[in-house]
Amino acid sequence: MLKKLVGRVARIGSDPGDEDDIRLGKSLLVICALLFALAGAAWGLMYILFGERLAGMIPLSYAVISLLSIFLFGLTRHYYLFRFSQLILILLLPRCSLHAPVGDDDTDSTGGTPQQGIFVF
Repeated sequence: MLKKLVGRVARIGSDPGDEDDIRLGKSLLVICALLFALAGAAWGLMYILFGERLAGMIPLSYAVISLLSIFLFGLTRHYYLFRFSQLILILLLPRCSLHAPVGDDDTDSTGGTPQQGIFVF
Protein backbone atom coordinates (compact mmCIF):
# COMPACT_ATOMS: atom_id res chain seq x y z
CA MET A 1 0.00 0.00 0.00
CA LEU A 2 2.82 2.40 0.88
CA LYS A 3 4.54 1.52 -2.38
CA LYS A 4 1.40 2.48 -4.34
CA LEU A 5 1.09 5.76 -2.45
CA VAL A 6 4.72 6.70 -3.07
CA GLY A 7 4.30 5.79 -6.75
CA ARG A 8 1.25 8.02 -7.07
CA VAL A 9 2.97 10.92 -5.32
CA ALA A 10 6.05 10.48 -7.50
CA ARG A 11 3.92 10.81 -10.64
CA ILE A 12 2.56 14.24 -9.66
CA GLY A 13 3.38 16.67 -12.46
CA SER A 14 4.96 14.09 -14.76
CA ASP A 15 4.35 14.18 -18.48
CA PRO A 16 4.33 11.09 -20.68
CA GLY A 17 6.86 12.76 -22.97
CA ASP A 18 9.41 13.46 -20.23
CA GLU A 19 12.85 11.99 -20.57
CA ASP A 20 13.96 9.63 -17.80
CA ASP A 21 16.24 12.12 -16.05
CA ILE A 22 13.55 14.84 -16.05
CA ARG A 23 10.98 12.39 -14.74
CA LEU A 24 13.37 11.30 -11.99
CA GLY A 25 14.10 14.92 -11.03
CA LYS A 26 10.38 15.72 -10.83
CA SER A 27 9.68 12.64 -8.75
CA LEU A 28 12.50 13.32 -6.31
CA LEU A 29 11.51 16.95 -5.92
CA VAL A 30 7.86 16.13 -5.23
CA ILE A 31 8.71 13.41 -2.71
CA CYS A 32 11.30 15.56 -0.93
CA ALA A 33 9.00 18.59 -0.90
CA LEU A 34 6.23 16.50 0.62
CA LEU A 35 8.55 15.08 3.28
CA PHE A 36 9.92 18.55 4.07
CA ALA A 37 6.37 19.89 4.36
CA LEU A 38 5.45 17.11 6.80
CA ALA A 39 8.58 17.81 8.84
CA GLY A 40 7.76 21.54 8.84
CA ALA A 41 4.23 20.85 10.03
CA ALA A 42 5.50 18.62 12.84
CA TRP A 43 8.14 21.20 13.79
CA GLY A 44 5.59 24.00 13.86
CA LEU A 45 3.08 21.99 15.88
CA MET A 46 5.72 21.14 18.46
CA TYR A 47 6.55 24.82 18.92
CA ILE A 48 2.87 25.71 19.23
CA LEU A 49 2.29 22.91 21.76
CA PHE A 50 5.15 24.31 23.84
CA GLY A 51 3.54 27.77 23.78
CA GLU A 52 5.70 29.40 21.10
CA ARG A 53 3.03 30.46 18.61
CA LEU A 54 5.12 32.87 16.52
CA ALA A 55 8.03 30.47 16.19
CA GLY A 56 5.61 27.68 15.28
CA MET A 57 3.83 29.67 12.59
CA ILE A 58 6.99 29.94 10.48
CA PRO A 59 7.46 26.22 9.76
CA LEU A 60 3.69 25.72 9.60
CA SER A 61 3.39 28.40 6.93
CA TYR A 62 6.30 26.75 5.10
CA ALA A 63 4.38 23.46 5.13
CA VAL A 64 1.17 25.06 3.83
CA ILE A 65 2.95 26.99 1.07
CA SER A 66 4.94 23.92 0.08
CA LEU A 67 1.82 21.76 -0.11
CA LEU A 68 0.11 24.43 -2.20
CA SER A 69 3.05 24.52 -4.59
CA ILE A 70 2.89 20.71 -4.95
CA PHE A 71 -0.82 20.97 -5.70
CA LEU A 72 -0.25 23.73 -8.27
CA PHE A 73 2.57 21.73 -9.84
CA GLY A 74 0.18 18.81 -10.25
CA LEU A 75 -2.27 21.08 -12.03
CA THR A 76 0.06 23.19 -14.18
CA ARG A 77 3.13 20.93 -14.58
CA HIS A 78 5.42 23.98 -14.55
CA TYR A 79 8.51 22.20 -13.24
CA TYR A 80 10.88 25.16 -13.25
CA LEU A 81 8.45 27.34 -11.29
CA PHE A 82 7.88 24.51 -8.81
CA ARG A 83 11.61 23.92 -8.39
CA PHE A 84 12.22 27.66 -7.92
CA SER A 85 9.47 27.94 -5.30
CA GLN A 86 10.86 25.01 -3.33
CA LEU A 87 14.39 26.43 -3.42
CA ILE A 88 13.17 29.81 -2.20
CA LEU A 89 11.18 28.21 0.62
CA ILE A 90 14.15 26.11 1.76
CA LEU A 91 16.42 29.14 1.74
CA LEU A 92 13.96 31.42 3.56
CA LEU A 93 12.81 29.07 6.33
CA PRO A 94 16.08 29.06 8.32
CA ARG A 95 16.49 32.81 7.88
CA CYS A 96 12.96 33.52 9.15
CA SER A 97 13.41 31.07 12.02
CA LEU A 98 16.49 32.91 13.20
CA HIS A 99 14.41 36.04 13.83
CA ALA A 100 11.54 34.39 15.71
CA PRO A 101 11.75 35.03 19.46
CA VAL A 102 11.58 31.86 21.54
CA GLY A 103 11.28 31.45 25.28
CA ASP A 104 11.29 34.13 27.96
CA ASP A 105 14.37 35.85 26.57
CA ASP A 106 13.73 37.57 23.24
CA THR A 107 17.38 37.27 22.29
CA ASP A 108 17.07 33.51 21.91
CA SER A 109 16.72 32.18 18.37
CA THR A 110 15.81 28.93 16.70
CA GLY A 111 16.93 27.11 13.66
CA GLY A 112 20.31 27.42 12.14
CA THR A 113 21.22 26.98 8.55
CA PRO A 114 20.52 23.33 7.71
CA GLN A 115 20.16 23.80 3.98
CA GLN A 116 21.20 20.35 2.83
CA GLY A 117 17.84 20.03 1.07
CA ILE A 118 18.92 22.34 -1.73
CA PHE A 119 21.42 19.74 -2.92
CA VAL A 120 18.51 17.48 -3.90
CA PHE A 121 17.45 19.93 -6.57
